[in-house]
Amino acid sequence: MSGFNLDDYVAVNERIAQFHEKYPEGSISSSIHTLTDTLVVVQAFVFRSPTDTLPFMGHSMMKIPGATGFTKGSEVENAETSAWGRALAAAGFEVKRGIASREEVANKA
Repeated sequence: MSGFNLDDYVAVNERIAQFHEKYPEGSISSSIHTLTDTLVVVQAFVFRSPTDTLPFMGHSMMKIPGATGFTKGSEVENAETSAWGRALAAAGFEVKRGIASREEVANKA
């Protein structure tokens, strides 16, 4: 990922704040799609309003145990945050150069 500047990355928590500013009645939800001893898959939904029938979606998969000190022991939480970030990216909330989480980018840089 040469040339990628982490300073250009918009963190998920910032995108959540931007989403709620634009859609004060909106919501973000998630569900565990798959959970085994070796894998978690989370699906996230971004609803612009309580009556939104076409939410934006995002998914994230993480191996268990996590590969880094940051992910090991919090695989479900990391997968959920990543899925939220992908759903927010699909909804048009800026991520700059990619859709991966900041930690995924840092771990691959």
